[in-house]
Amino acid sequence: MFNLISYIRSTSGALFIDDPLELEKPFPNEFPDDITLKIRKKQEKMLNKGLEWIFEKAKTQQPKFYQALIDEKFKLAVVAVPFEDPFSESLSYYSALCLVSEKVSFRLEPGIDFFEDDILNRPKDGWVRLFNSLPTEIASSYYLRADGMDLIRDEFFLNLYMTGMPGSLTAAQSALNIPMSKSMKKNAKDKLTSIMDKTVEDCNTDSLRFNILLNTENQETKSNNAGTMLIYEAFSPLKKIFVVPEMDFNKLRLLTDPVQAIDSYTSQVLMTGETKFDFESVSVKV
Repeated sequence: MFNLISYIRSTSGALFIDDPLELEKPFPNEFPDDITLKIRKKQEKMLNKGLEWIFEKAKTQQPKFYQALIDEKFKLAVVAVPFEDPFSESLSYYSALCLVSEKVSFRLEPGIDFFEDDILNRPKDGWVRLFNSLPTEIASSYYLRADGMDLIRDEFFLNLYMTGMPGSLTAAQSALNIPMSKSMKKNAKDKLTSIMDKTVEDCNTDSLRFNILLNTENQETKSNNAGTMLIYEAFSPLKKIFVVPEMDFNKLRLLTDPVQAIDSYTSQVLMTGETKFDFESVSVKV
């Protein structure tokens, strides 16, 4: 299992920053641009607020996940790794806000500056509609003050989406965009068309809006283990979460209690880093 702390210690110039004041100044030999400074401001805000604020809703709505955060003594920090910019004499840095423990670490996506009033008062906003596509307990726990998280599996964690946990809403990947053969894609489209929510505004078979909530395996590495996907229908008020075992849409299942299932799964990953989980026992065939 990849150990982020060991990686930082062995990488020249890598930074582990858990003091928000350290983000108010450039990193060593760096001349940050406006976009970088904007990202740092978000990271600084999250560090200032802390884990208990970010996951406040999870304390009651995903209690196993929240308790694992406490029991495993996770710390919130910005991890930055330098690289040489060919167009500049200064260094540039890849950086990410991370949840770090001795066993396992995660990249935490800074959230859009939305708050609870926005969820209630802006129901037609695209991001809010995505938020409301998920069960309230899941959306509030992982997306109210962050934009999901990724299990850190290797040294490429700063520039690849690795999921393993409820991933980004704003950069969610379509379930139909994963690598698959033409026949598999046709089967996937047929299956998703048969279960799509026909009440969704502007709904048609050419705009299947099933997004990936998480992959148990990192698809970027083309692992031999196909793993399992959890997917949801964007903009649907039904708040259903489906299971795609081994990336095979012919085996599609529906979580019977997604709030409990995801709480159990995410707490397991926090404690062990293990993403294999018995989703079959908490779902029914579709």
